[in-house]
Amino acid sequence: RYFPGALPGQAVHGRVQRILEGYGFDGMTLLGTSFCPDEINNESDSLSVLMQEFWGEVFPMGGISGTPFSGKTGFAAFSSHAADDGNILVAFGPHVGISTTGEVGKCLRKGQGKESTACGAVVGAYKACLCGDMGEESSTDSYDMQ
Repeated sequence: RYFPGALPGQAVHGRVQRILEGYGFDGMTLLGTSFCPDEINNESDSLSVLMQEFWGEVFPMGGISGTPFSGKTGFAAFSSHAADDGNILVAFGPHVGISTTGEVGKCLRKGQGKESTACGAVVGAYKACLCGDMGEESSTDSYDMQ
């Protein structure tokens, strides 16, 4: 209704699996993921969980918002872990919650009495862009590099 043509994680995973198997992707494939670490992305039917269950070992490459923050060094480490004559597969992306009333960017989390943002990092970045807030140039807080 809100994202016409969108597919659930199981359907996306099934399509990816069928297509990649045609190119020789098999048990010798190392999966690199960069999905936002939000707990709602780690439910049993989420794409990241389904992919890990199928492909096996995972090399986490990302951080908040689903952006792969590993850089050249991280990608080199990831690719050096692949099996000889094996494959690598990278899956990444943000997520978005949709409330029961249809509000995009909100979800009701287990045990909470009110909705919160999903993805909060992307919503916050979007709002900063809308108001022209580019942050402080002198800000070098190493605890918040992402």
